[in-house]
Amino acid sequence: MENYHKYLSVTEQDKQWGLYLVTAGQGTTERGTHYPASNHPGEYLFNWNKGRILNGFYIVYIAQGRGVFESESTPAVTVREGTCFMLFPNVWHRYQPDPVQGWQEYWLGFQGTLMQDWVKKNCLPNRDVFPEIGQNSRMVALFQKILKYVQDNPPGVQQIVTGIAMEILGMVLSAAREMIPQTIGQKIEWARILMTERLEEPIYMPDLAAELAMSYSLFRKRFQQITGVSPGQYHLQQRLEKARELLSTTLLSVDEVSRALGFESVSYFSRLFKNKSGISPTTYRKKFFLT
Repeated sequence: MENYHKYLSVTEQDKQWGLYLVTAGQGTTERGTHYPASNHPGEYLFNWNKGRILNGFYIVYIAQGRGVFESESTPAVTVREGTCFMLFPNVWHRYQPDPVQGWQEYWLGFQGTLMQDWVKKNCLPNRDVFPEIGQNSRMVALFQKILKYVQDNPPGVQQIVTGIAMEILGMVLSAAREMIPQTIGQKIEWARILMTERLEEPIYMPDLAAELAMSYSLFRKRFQQITGVSPGQYHLQQRLEKARELLSTTLLSVDEVSRALGFESVSYFSRLFKNKSGISPTTYRKKFFLT
């Protein structure tokens, strides 16, 4: 497919889905060629000296070649073929292909409340993580399928391409989780992800530190510096927040919620809940279920 991009129209009905595409494209930059091409709208154009800030989420996949990426939170790093990176709203960044090699890239731009919610819940890769998909024919086929749909523009195109884009995002998230975090900041972010996945039981924090190849003293110190609380308190806060969700949205009893989250007894759970929330689990439940 030749170089192609499109900026999609979005209706209010599309926005109600919570996730929608604003742009999709594919481009090959030959070595020595100016980047980016000058036929983009002004808000998307940038040059290396100034960089740019966008207001949506973007996935960029480098299918061939190599280049460099830099943002306000990430020092300049080399991105090789088979690498993905994400762009986040209101974050300054810049990237370009290697002038000797050039590159082939695919990209998608998203907006919507669903993406914003995933950011709040730490569901997306850390900005410093560059998932390695490899030269993946499935990934290329999915991008090309989206581009074909936006060219043809059938009825319901937004919902069709968003569904395909979800598979691409799933592949990126899967690749990100397989990567071993290297910097301390990445390791702390990974620890937070693991805690979110292990809400049903207490975590012995020295074991988690060892899993991340860190001493417990350094892990605890840096975790508290970054989050403002100790690892144990952070995980407890997450478990109690999940308890509030279960108490307010399900018919599980207080005892069932306590067991579902791995507390040693319902009385211990109730004491902790009241200490942190100011009211007992039973009283909290009555705010949402009167009978």
